[in-house]
Amino acid sequence: MRKRHVVFYVSSHGLGHLTRCVEVAHALRLLASSHSPVSDTHITITFVTRGSNCEILGARPLRADDDFEDGNTHGDGDGDGDGDGDGGRSSCITHVLEETFPVRDRDLDAGAVQLDAFTIDVDATRNAATAFHALLDGLVAEEAAWLAEAGADLVVSDVVGLALSAARRAGVKSVLMTNFSWGFIYGAFVTRDVVTRTGCAFGDVVAREDAMLEEADVFLRLPGHSSFSQTLERRAKDVPMIVRTQREGREAMRARFGISSATRVCLVMVGGHALGMALDWRDVERDSWVYFVTASVLGGEVSIPPHVRVVPPDAFIPDMVAMADVVLGKVGYGTVSECLAARTPLVYVPRLNFAEERDIVSLLTANGAGVEMSRETFVRGRWADALEAAVALRPHVVRVDASGAQTVGAMLLSML
Repeated sequence: MRKRHVVFYVSSHGLGHLTRCVEVAHALRLLASSHSPVSDTHITITFVTRGSNCEILGARPLRADDDFEDGNTHGDGDGDGDGDGDGGRSSCITHVLEETFPVRDRDLDAGAVQLDAFTIDVDATRNAATAFHALLDGLVAEEAAWLAEAGADLVVSDVVGLALSAARRAGVKSVLMTNFSWGFIYGAFVTRDVVTRTGCAFGDVVAREDAMLEEADVFLRLPGHSSFSQTLERRAKDVPMIVRTQREGREAMRARFGISSATRVCLVMVGGHALGMALDWRDVERDSWVYFVTASVLGGEVSIPPHVRVVPPDAFIPDMVAMADVVLGKVGYGTVSECLAARTPLVYVPRLNFAEERDIVSLLTANGAGVEMSRETFVRGRWADALEAAVALRPHVVRVDASGAQTVGAMLLSML
């Protein structure tokens, strides 16, 4: 039995990076254990990412007696992880076979500092990114040492540049899998003579972000991608959309919530971010709609009208997307991919200072699934026109190729 250790480094910003990497990890493990010529390969998988993101998706701390070597846990889930800064682990339990992946809890990038669910704070993001980069050499050295100690055979990075530098230093093969780069996002924030409070020119941050990605041995480019450096563009291998697979269909979900097939349902969500703006649900046009709303949208709201329901905290969001006639929220890879996979139109509020939004919107509209709503219209609750326009799109939404997890899993297995 050949043993191989694959390490997924996942951006700390948002949940879409994490959900798609988990899907690839499941596909890789299933392929390795299938009845194939390579079924003698045992895959150990570790995630390196922000532990709190895993908790949003339903993770729990691992007990000391949990066995995560074979992807299963045997504890009752009541224990605490060790929680120390170097080896603290949480578990990322997801829906395929209820497997568990150990998580090395790390902040791996500065991401973007947001004022609300739809707006990047440019100044705060510049300062956060340069402060993070001031620590970058030490972080790369730390991860390179850990990769060697952990016996890593392959690193998969979802837009984490330091992981690729660390893999190169440790002599481990690496794969970059993403639809955008932080260099692309940050590049829009560079202005002449901008120097952050750390004394570092922000242009240097952008240049290093781009350079680190070029250290990948393989570049897998996802749909809805932005532009990359010429070096990466020449090496890009396009793969299908990676998306979480539904557990239950539309009718089963509606039966679960006691909703007739004739009732029109709108799912309101903004990913793992807080809405960050005032929204009075009494002002939202009701008409014939029932609204399912995630906790991040409601915030501290406790008084909501009867036609608004809270999405259960343990709900599997792709199933909620499939149940809805329309999703209302923001344009992000995770939301768009799940809407396209379910053929559910998305009414989106434009985000400010997110450079990659143009390319994801293009993917959405090219498949006939997008309707724009202004921020003012959203806050005022005047949603009826946009929702009706989206309902009219529903029969015409294009069915997309959502086999990316299996495609990438097979590629990774061949590299092992």
